[in-house]
Amino acid sequence: MSGLHRWDLTPAEARELQTELAEKIDSTTPLDTQSVHRVLAVDVSMNRFATWLAAAAVVCDVHEKMLLESSTLIQPIRFPYVTGLLAFREVPALLKAIERLSQDFDAVVVDGQGLAHPRSLGIACHLGLWLDKPTIGLAKTKLSGTHEPVPNKTGASVPLMLDDRQIGVAYRTKAKTAPIFISVGHKCRLEDALSLVKRITDNRRIPWPIRAAHDEANAARCGKRIT
Repeated sequence: MSGLHRWDLTPAEARELQTELAEKIDSTTPLDTQSVHRVLAVDVSMNRFATWLAAAAVVCDVHEKMLLESSTLIQPIRFPYVTGLLAFREVPALLKAIERLSQDFDAVVVDGQGLAHPRSLGIACHLGLWLDKPTIGLAKTKLSGTHEPVPNKTGASVPLMLDDRQIGVAYRTKAKTAPIFISVGHKCRLEDALSLVKRITDNRRIPWPIRAAHDEANAARCGKRIT
């Protein structure tokens, strides 16, 4: 996995780099979501005051709805918590977890923002550039933009807008639950991102590959185990 940049940056340098990297994001190449067979999902878990984090990467079979492989690791936290700079805290560990996988994958889903970010470079964009794979941001909370109320029914969606520009979709995966926020990470269109999220959504608020990565990260954190 070739290096995109160095990680030992100050928050100010990190913000400047995000602005530069945002110009490289591909949000126009179509992704045939029906041909996506294996999805990589990633997540990070950490205690509130911990000095280390647990990263997890899982490869899931979309057709069979099963976990094929998982990789976790423990790594010291080397970047402070700063809103909008999550990638600099988590991506280095995620990349190491991904490198340990033997299974290939067609697309990536990330528990975090893509283009729906103040500088149009959320963690999904950042990871997508490093992996050079179709990548989708799937966040539980909104970081940037505004949207109209989402109808209270399963499958309802409304545009997430910023300055008259659509940066994502607020999507209700299940009636009577809060919507999630979907945005392009890299190498796909927004409509394709929504289509793939629909394919991996079951009867829960958070799509199952993200839940699988979350469970693996939590297990690694609680057991402080390295695989």
